[in-house]
Amino acid sequence: REVSARAMENARIADCEFAEGRDRGLLHGIPVLIKDNILTGAGMAASAGAAALGSFLPNYDAPIVRRLRDAGAIVSWRRRSYGSGGATSCACV
Repeated sequence: REVSARAMENARIADCEFAEGRDRGLLHGIPVLIKDNILTGAGMAASAGAAALGSFLPNYDAPIVRRLRDAGAIVSWRRRSYGSGGATSCACV
């Protein structure tokens, strides 16, 4: 997992804004986890679980990340993706 270098700073800013009566939205100050196959322009690698992409640093946010940030969320860390998309398997009998 990778922790955002800006998470604590963003949390302090969110706390100050909230104390001043400014509200960014429903997720104001809430830390969120992003899978590493979703791009963030926050200086965090987006490898999608592939060693070949381990140093890929996107320079923009994916639309879902932008929407989370616009709602006040703090992208605090990312989780590595494993396998081909599913963490569990399901068998129907």
